[in-house]
Amino acid sequence: MGTDPQEALATSQPQAGGQLQTTTQITAQPLAAGHAAGQDASAHLVPLAEMEKQHILHALELAGDNRTLAADMLGISRSSLWRKLREYGV
Repeated sequence: MGTDPQEALATSQPQAGGQLQTTTQITAQPLAAGHAAGQDASAHLVPLAEMEKQHILHALELAGDNRTLAADMLGISRSSLWRKLREYGV
């Protein structure tokens, strides 16, 4: 049957070096570092469309420009990949 959630946490803690972090802690750390340096945290954000474009281009590079393979790697259909490439002017 399923694993008890408490047991799963207990067994994963030693593997994580004895420290578990919540997603809030993980997310807050880089933001706090930016604020501590007197920087606006939003200045480091890349627009989502640009991130998606770069992710697609990276997948194409890894796939040797094979669009079918790149689409599979990205978990999208070939037609969705084609549409996104056209949208981003690639």
